[in-house]
Amino acid sequence: MLGTLRDNFAATALRRPERAALIYGDRTYSYGELNACASQFAHLLVDLNVHKGDAVGLLLHNCPEFAIGFVACQKIGAVSSCLNYRLSAAALAYAVQQEKLKVVLFNAEFSAKIADIIKQAMLNVEVALEAKALKSRLLLQVHDELIFEVIRGEEDVLTVLAREAMGSAYPLKAPLEVSVGIGKSWNEAAH
Repeated sequence: MLGTLRDNFAATALRRPERAALIYGDRTYSYGELNACASQFAHLLVDLNVHKGDAVGLLLHNCPEFAIGFVACQKIGAVSSCLNYRLSAAALAYAVQQEKLKVVLFNAEFSAKIADIIKQAMLNVEVALEAKALKSRLLLQVHDELIFEVIRGEEDVLTVLAREAMGSAYPLKAPLEVSVGIGKSWNEAAH
């Protein structure tokens, strides 16, 4: 059978859905199961605005989620990029930035490395807020977003401060991209 990996996988899943595709520990995943999981994840990637040619990071050990993520990327024409789980948080941030990854799929055990970057950004912001004697304050962190209560008149100063403090969370050759949105609600501030 000649063709792409995506085409061969899809043909096997259609022709022999009960056939074993992956054995992990004492669990066997059939082509049908793996295909269904990968299709669901592919739809999620599209919902996250990932398209053909976009890069998706896989920060995973050899596990079913890795196979599911890889096949999902193949289904939508995205490029899967394997990230070494031994990378430091700074090296991981650099890899994500250099490869222009739209999404990173990772196991919960790696969330600490990713969280290190946002924690450092939060510390940078707190120090900068104090140094500038601003009355605005950091209220909440949600994933990779920081939510502020902004005092009227401090919007421009806080925007610059947040970009600088968050963008310098880890010393990188290329700057981290930081976007800022302002509004009366989180929804209104979406950027």
